[in-house]
Amino acid sequence: MAWLLGIGLPIVGALFLFAVGNRTKSFVRYQLITLLGALAISAVALVTSPNSSLYKLGDLNAPADNFIGASYGAFTLIAFAITTLVVYLQILRGKEVDKSILIRFALIALPLSAMNALTEELIFRAAIMQSMIHVAGPVIVVILSGLLFGIPHYFGNPGKLPGVVMATFLGVIAAQSIFDTGGLGWAWIMHFVQDVPIITMLLLTGAKKL
Repeated sequence: MAWLLGIGLPIVGALFLFAVGNRTKSFVRYQLITLLGALAISAVALVTSPNSSLYKLGDLNAPADNFIGASYGAFTLIAFAITTLVVYLQILRGKEVDKSILIRFALIALPLSAMNALTEELIFRAAIMQSMIHVAGPVIVVILSGLLFGIPHYFGNPGKLPGVVMATFLGVIAAQSIFDTGGLGWAWIMHFVQDVPIITMLLLTGAKKL
């Protein structure tokens, strides 16, 4: 049952994200609807595995125990720089945009990024780990979380193979941070910071409407 939920809930979540994304052009409406779906998925994960909960901030000062040998703060900044460059090359390069509204869209992107990061962390991190933490080893859970998060990004931003590789790597580190800290705090922060340039550029190019 735990394996079925651990794999099934994020797959259902990914299909739900795609379905909502294809039906609405409004990014605000998309975020509100998908966040409600993520909360429903989280409720299922909690009800079926109630003995302990990862749905909390956790200890943000806990030492990082990951294979990259860097603190989560340092990793977040490095990943932000890489994400910004790759998304610029995939979305913004060669397009004429009104750069005078860059700051305005960046400010708008902040709450949208916060919601998007929370939605995806609830679906691709917490639901998997909450369901499987007592039946599978940390390595399996971390890798599974990374893959289930990364593969759908082939159709996302950043997309194609670079998007899959980057999202999988981020997913693995985010999942490990949950084991290290006992909560979603650093996973959400890392995800949020990466989403800000992505959503800003999508708004700038008109790929997403408010």
